[in-house]
Amino acid sequence: MGWSALLASGLPYQCTVKMTGEGFTGDSKMYFSGGKVRVESTVNAGGYSMDSVSIVKDDKVYVSLPASSRVGPHADCEWLVSSATATPSPGQSEGVSSYENVPATDYSCSPWVPDESKFATTGQACDLAAMTPQTPSGVPSVNMGACEGLEGQALADCLQAQIGG
Repeated sequence: MGWSALLASGLPYQCTVKMTGEGFTGDSKMYFSGGKVRVESTVNAGGYSMDSVSIVKDDKVYVSLPASSRVGPHADCEWLVSSATATPSPGQSEGVSSYENVPATDYSCSPWVPDESKFATTGQACDLAAMTPQTPSGVPSVNMGACEGLEGQALADCLQAQIGG
């Protein structure tokens, strides 16, 4: 079964995904059940290893925040949460129009008996939008997309820079 058909089936699956690209490798375990998704990933690049957990449920995306990134007024945040419905930026298409830059991927999937604990987001979840200061009309807005994909101290430093701290 192809990737698209697997996702469209709506059936519970567990997948192992391996990615390789120029200077990096990634291993992920993915769980799908009832419109919910959990992704546990390890990425190795440039001698640095980064682990992350992301959960999509109830139209929200939860991204685990490592203890080393919990600083400042949001030191109690164990998860960053944002809307799972993306609004494209002006000039950006609503879908992915090209897969030419997607790294080589090897995956295998098998049926899975759902375990709801895989989709639990226990601990403090902080709303990323609420962490972003509101700007008056005519003032440039903060570009939170600049921090997308960062983890650890790099994420903390980026968020601090974006909110003007």
